[in-house]
Amino acid sequence: MFEPLYTADEMRAAEQGHDVDTMMERAGRAVADAVLQRYPDAGHIAAICGKGANGGDGRIALRVLAEAGRKTSEGPAADADVVIDALFGTGFAGTPRPDAAALIEQLNALGANVRPDFTAGELRRAFRSLALAFHPDRHPRSTGTETAALSRNFVVLHDAYRALQIPAAATI
Repeated sequence: MFEPLYTADEMRAAEQGHDVDTMMERAGRAVADAVLQRYPDAGHIAAICGKGANGGDGRIALRVLAEAGRKTSEGPAADADVVIDALFGTGFAGTPRPDAAALIEQLNALGANVRPDFTAGELRRAFRSLALAFHPDRHPRSTGTETAALSRNFVVLHDAYRALQIPAAATI
């Protein structure tokens, strides 16, 4: 069993002082872009969304996919071509709450082949792309406060990218 890269408390501490809404918007858009690239013929995309930031990422992905002309729905859908798992984030441990457990049961009842769809290389490239988007040199007109926030975001994303370069951490 692999040790988590970060505990939930460490992730909350890392997110302090960061523009979490912007990071969630980028993450949701990245998920939507990946779905559109990998499943161009998917007409109906559903997402199982939790109550935290991961669920927010899923809802943003659904909004972006709807803007792209796809039918979207939140929750298990028997007629969905693609289901996005946005229920839990990397900090989850323990037994799911009853409401989350019920969603998992509904998803399992669909008989879908649930598996991770992104390789470690794809994840590394996504984190690298996000890190570069926050690099302070890419924002020469930013103020001191903005530059500090960009730098913090860059460091967190770059650290995630570097962690995925470690073979044991990159195993999905």
